[in-house]
Amino acid sequence: MRILLIDDEAAARNTLKRMLADIAPEIKVEAEADNIETAYELCLEHKPDLIFLDVELGSEKGFSLLQKPNIPPFKVIFVTAHEKYSLQAIRSSALDFLLKPVDPDELKAAIEKAMVAVDKEDITKRLDTLLHNLYHVEKDKKKLVLKTFDQIQIIDVKDIVQCISDKNYTIFSMADGSRLMVSKNLGEYEDMLSDYGFFRIHHSHLVNVDFISKYDKKNGGVLILKDQSQVPVSLRKKNILLKIFESL
Repeated sequence: MRILLIDDEAAARNTLKRMLADIAPEIKVEAEADNIETAYELCLEHKPDLIFLDVELGSEKGFSLLQKPNIPPFKVIFVTAHEKYSLQAIRSSALDFLLKPVDPDELKAAIEKAMVAVDKEDITKRLDTLLHNLYHVEKDKKKLVLKTFDQIQIIDVKDIVQCISDKNYTIFSMADGSRLMVSKNLGEYEDMLSDYGFFRIHHSHLVNVDFISKYDKKNGGVLILKDQSQVPVSLRKKNILLKIFESL
């Protein structure tokens, strides 16, 4: 694999190089950059398989590299120390990231994933979704990349009725009646979607507030959604639910 390191801090690049040498000595770091323009030139010259891209490059955003013309396709692992909103966009696009200071075990896992063959068209879809989400914060324009058993799908967040936990999997119930199962737990999607009108009404159910139809107080409390599905309400979430109803 041909790798580029893009980070405005020389110390961070050196630390990452040392860690890569220990974890994956067969991998070659082709070049380094501390700004977008240099990184762009190196991408055109080396056509890397993988880049480590810092989200914050001084006054620049690392994401701007992905918008450069004629940029060759590559896998990318984002590296960041903060930026909650950026992390949400990255995770929603099913792309990998590492938090600073980089943990060796997490770096090893990211490298192992990157070494698995991935269709270039899939990578392009994920990066396109990332850029879309970065510039569209409204719920009705937000997109989410879902990796199912046999394909990658891009869905509109506004079309999700609810997310249902099934052990280590999550089932997405969509407005058109379809269902999608992905191999991530519900907690990960709660983090991604909580800022976009989704509420975890029960330990197994994350509900899109826009699809709430009514609340039946009988039999312990059941939420009725617009697709006529019934969702149990946990005791500790009832008061929060009533406040949501007051705000609608």
